Amino acid sequence: PKSKKKPKRSKKRKARAGKSVKAAKPADASDVPLGKVVTRARGPKDELVDKVLRRWWYCMPDWPPGPEEFDYDAELRKRKLRKFSNYEFSLHPKIFDDGFVSVYELSQYPGVYMDDFGNRYDLRPRESCPCYNNLVLKTVSELRLLLKKALIAQSKELETVPGVPVNVLLGVKKEMKDSKV
Repeated sequence: PKSKKKPKRSKKRKARAGKSVKAAKPADASDVPLGKVVTRARGPKDELVDKVLRRWWYCMPDWPPGPEEFDYDAELRKRKLRKFSNYEFSLHPKIFDDGFVSVYELSQYPGVYMDDFGNRYDLRPRESCPCYNNLVLKTVSELRLLLKKALIAQSKELETVPGVPVNVLLGVKKEMKDSKV
């Protein structure tokens, strides 16, 4: 019988073969190359939160709320801020004798105001914000209900829009089936 010869190893491979593998150390900001994102393992609840956040406008109230739903004027008074339109803003003093500061609302961000010193005041209600920190406080069953509501509303809307690729609608329906909602 012929004996099989082992392939020869290079000197570098021989040198590496005897070394132990180093344990991976936790990544810190200095170890991460630019353009890379360090992620942590997600649990099932995190996945649900992520799916809801991708389509929150289908299942949650509009945010930020308008002046009919939230009293921005009371928040302004509480912080000693006086709101003016962009045009009127430059016509008034920066700080009034009673300590109130002149601000104007950023038109692109309702509920966010700016003063003449460059300070921004975000008066939008944090407790109703559709964000990870608020959604993770909900139970898994509440998140499933929100996801179900969102997926149904999204698929209905996609069906009414002309020219939507079939694979997009099928993707939403598949996610509905996969999420068991």
